[in-house]
Amino acid sequence: MVSFDDLREQALTYGVFGGMPRYLAPVDSKRSLGKNVADLILAPDGEIRIQIETALHQEQGLRDSQKYLGILHAVGGGKTELSDIAARAGLENDTTIRAKINRLLDLGYVTRQRNFDAGKTTPWRYKLADPAFRFYYEFVVPLESALARTDPEEVWLEFVEPQLDRYMGHLFEEIVEQAYGRHRKEGSLPIVESWARWEGKDRDGKSLEMDIVARQARGALLTGAIKWNRRPVSIDLHRRHMRDLYRLAQSGQQWAHQAMEEGSQLLYVAAGGFDEGFHERAREEGLPVTLWTLEDLY
Repeated sequence: MVSFDDLREQALTYGVFGGMPRYLAPVDSKRSLGKNVADLILAPDGEIRIQIETALHQEQGLRDSQKYLGILHAVGGGKTELSDIAARAGLENDTTIRAKINRLLDLGYVTRQRNFDAGKTTPWRYKLADPAFRFYYEFVVPLESALARTDPEEVWLEFVEPQLDRYMGHLFEEIVEQAYGRHRKEGSLPIVESWARWEGKDRDGKSLEMDIVARQARGALLTGAIKWNRRPVSIDLHRRHMRDLYRLAQSGQQWAHQAMEEGSQLLYVAAGGFDEGFHERAREEGLPVTLWTLEDLY
């Protein structure tokens, strides 16, 4: 059964079906999550799968729907920058594709983001806005041939379910961002005027990602990490975060300097909780620390 009292299953349900009422309405709480996914979105005649596959064709006044569909396939296939999207979609990287991307932004099919504190000339990175579409392009499109000849429940068990935790990683970051506005007051957390993430390389060429980089309304920073974990995380999460801030500061990211200064705060979110003593040991660094689990997001 889909237990809507189980917070982890609530998050997984959102990760697959999104928050649109028309995609959630067919979900049967008397059946398992796997059965719902198999019947509604994996099966070739699944109700939600058909809605996703025909959505663009139902948009009024949208011409060249195949070109728009090509853009969605490119973004859903992992292309994030405009030049790569154009190449994958077989389109010219010119004002025409920019106009089509902007149209998809307006319609809510795609969204875009930049690194925190990125300049105005920094290219946008694009992604699909709705989790149901992301799930479709992540699992249905690559497995389309298998789904045409195999029981969707078998595909769920063998290919989809083992990959769900990996898939939920960045989606969980969005769940946290949405929850922040609802629950920050309860945790005495600051109002923020911007919320982003940062990914790139430090001065030694080593890749680095930071899940939360937010500018407080009063100017200080809120940074942190978000983990879709099953077991409690150790204090190493905090130590890695502070080490990464130092690496970024040494690489010329001025905001990273500020994130370690008085007035800034830390937020760590772990779906599976934290080791005992995590808060006290992290607080010893001097910055205010807030810990959230799934219970704090709902």
